[in-house]
Amino acid sequence: MTEQKKLYLELYDQLAALQIKHNVCNIYCDSQGFHCGKNRFCCTDCDHLTESGCRIRSLYCKIWFCPECIVTTEYRSYITEAINVIAKIKEHNIPIPCREEIQ
Repeated sequence: MTEQKKLYLELYDQLAALQIKHNVCNIYCDSQGFHCGKNRFCCTDCDHLTESGCRIRSLYCKIWFCPECIVTTEYRSYITEAINVIAKIKEHNIPIPCREEIQ
């Protein structure tokens, strides 16, 4: 595994932990699948979403939020903590392919 891949996964894990901590999307699962507390669950059409959750680790999905989320207190709390991680992504020139995990 390359150093860039290691760093990518480390930064992903940090952002994923913050996303869970702040529950920005209010994601929940019931007998009909995954949902969020907003109008539409953004991941619904993603090929990587399975019955047990997402099968890849994509930084893009940890830094992009729908317009309904970015006006919430939860999002403001998340971004306040996440900004340092996001700065490391830029500092190390980590690529952020849309809905793909870095190779």
